Amino acid sequence: MSMSQTEKVAALPGTAAARTMRVFIRDLVLSARIGVHQHERLANQRVRINLELTCLEHPAINDDLDNVVNYAEIMTGIRYVIGAGHINLVETLADRIAQTCLEDRRVQSAKVRIEKLDVFKEAESVGVEVERNRGGRRPGEIGDLVSSMTELGHLGEGRKIKSISALNQES
Repeated sequence: MSMSQTEKVAALPGTAAARTMRVFIRDLVLSARIGVHQHERLANQRVRINLELTCLEHPAINDDLDNVVNYAEIMTGIRYVIGAGHINLVETLADRIAQTCLEDRRVQSAKVRIEKLDVFKEAESVGVEVERNRGGRRPGEIGDLVSSMTELGHLGEGRKIKSISALNQES
């Protein structure tokens, strides 16, 4: 039974403990319209894309593709972002790809590296790496796991937890 797009981005069933897995795409080379200079606006350039997603793991994968973040769907999203038209900055491209990945609520963070391969003959590549997290939090910020577990129903049956702000007000 295939899940709808709404179900894929909805909360996962509750479990006693949240487990994560990493989904990655390495060394994807695509042709893109990217750059601020006139010559970059006239011709496509090769870009290399690497990404790593931290995803909440479904409590019962059951060898079912619908229960995991599908890297083929991530590839489709990357191709869509690149095919949408000219982008001035690699930073913008990296951010758009990260935000596309975060549309799946199971994805908790996205680290995206974009490299332009043909800018300087003396350098293999130039580029940027960004990391984006669900809710705009920085990596490792207190409350990340609690917020994610609460948001996605991973605290288990009948278990309650106060928000970080409520705990801070009690002290």
